[in-house]
Amino acid sequence: MNDTVINSLLFYGGADTTIFLCPGAVINLSGPIVYTAARQVITTKGLPTGDLRATLVVTGGGQSCAVYGTCPACNSIALTNVQVNGNRPALGWIQNGQGLIEMGGSNTGQVVDSIHSYEPRGWTALHLIEGTSNSCSGASVKNSQFGPSGHGPSGTAQFRMVKARRDIGTYAPGQWADGISLACKQSTVSGNTIIDATDGAIVVFGAPGSKITGNNIIASTRQLLGGINAVDFGPFYGDYANTVVSGNTITASGAMIKVGLALGPLTWSNLNSTGYRNSGGSFTNNMFTTAGLGYFGYGISVSGYTGGTVTGNKFTAASFGGVTGAACQNSPAVPFGAAYVNQYTTSGMTLQSSIVNAGAFCFMICNGPGPITKTGITSS
Repeated sequence: MNDTVINSLLFYGGADTTIFLCPGAVINLSGPIVYTAARQVITTKGLPTGDLRATLVVTGGGQSCAVYGTCPACNSIALTNVQVNGNRPALGWIQNGQGLIEMGGSNTGQVVDSIHSYEPRGWTALHLIEGTSNSCSGASVKNSQFGPSGHGPSGTAQFRMVKARRDIGTYAPGQWADGISLACKQSTVSGNTIIDATDGAIVVFGAPGSKITGNNIIASTRQLLGGINAVDFGPFYGDYANTVVSGNTITASGAMIKVGLALGPLTWSNLNSTGYRNSGGSFTNNMFTTAGLGYFGYGISVSGYTGGTVTGNKFTAASFGGVTGAACQNSPAVPFGAAYVNQYTTSGMTLQSSIVNAGAFCFMICNGPGPITKTGITSS
């Protein structure tokens, strides 16, 4: 079995084709598996959820994508109970590479369930594309594992962990990668575990009406820029209406997370324009904690945002620290800590009382690894 055989079965089988892979099978791919019609399913026979899931392995020299499901007729396709190995440690990073799994597009009702996607050569382990005129809707990503994904940010740019110690790395900038990249509106991302993503563990590109709940994000051996990000203005022009981010747990366990929950374009950049403000959505009842050598730079950052709700988020035995980098533009520097808002670029929001006004700040990911300055912080 290989990608040629699987693609032939999908092409000639048409709509409603289900391909059952053998438990424990390792299937080498020289190119992506491409869905071709509605309600096609790729899964492992017996629906195992552990190492017995069949594993799809990227082997092509210039290949970054293993599974591609964005055809115009790909409504309600499903990828379940498989593992997808992007093989970056063996084959290397591909600059401007695709996501390891590319789904969504101008479709509805696609399903990703009980998979493990890891070591993408491109920018994300799973990308749900918005589609033409942002028409993608109703995708479901549940009960899955994502990561490791990418090489972690070092210093104030990029670094890696060596034997659980902070260590300057040698990776070129930009090799970080997301766990889940969601740009499909009215979707559900729930019950997933993301371990050692390095850009954003879950990045929400607006995706109005989506529910991102009950996910577990862990930075263990690779540093993470952002736990959950609502920083991108595109492709929905800053619209996060009715997007719900709730009940997720973000843990810095052995590695640094620069920002746990990042809201607004100015958290991620220095582009200060009233034409680039995100708006709407609710970010509630998420948990932030640390373990071992792990710590946050900042727990919650809100900068460049209008409307929306940030309440009920809790910090339990959380540590904070780091150093400010040469690219940081905040003067005075925002002290490392739990929750901050830029009151000059944020308006009309309902914010929990523990969020501190910190002046006009931006680019909160300019910080890097350094000494832990606060420990055991518990607040809500």
